[in-house]
Amino acid sequence: MGVLLGLVTGILIAIPLVLIRRRLFLRNMPDGDRKAEFIAEVVRMRDRGCGYSERLQFLRDAGLRKDVADVVLGEAERVASQK
Repeated sequence: MGVLLGLVTGILIAIPLVLIRRRLFLRNMPDGDRKAEFIAEVVRMRDRGCGYSERLQFLRDAGLRKDVADVVLGEAERVASQK
């Protein structure tokens, strides 16, 4: 019985935390045009030989959270690999 109570309590605590984190992620995600500009700049930085940490720092300096910057970097890598 105690395990079940602990499980239910954990789930009730985790659900709001997941929803808050998702809202923060979506709020910080740039819109379509700005995202395309970030991707284009990150691809140019990659072509110039900048490393992952430099590209990540560029996005962080532009105001993106680390999780959002990682998503933008991933999309930039996909775009760069399709060239």
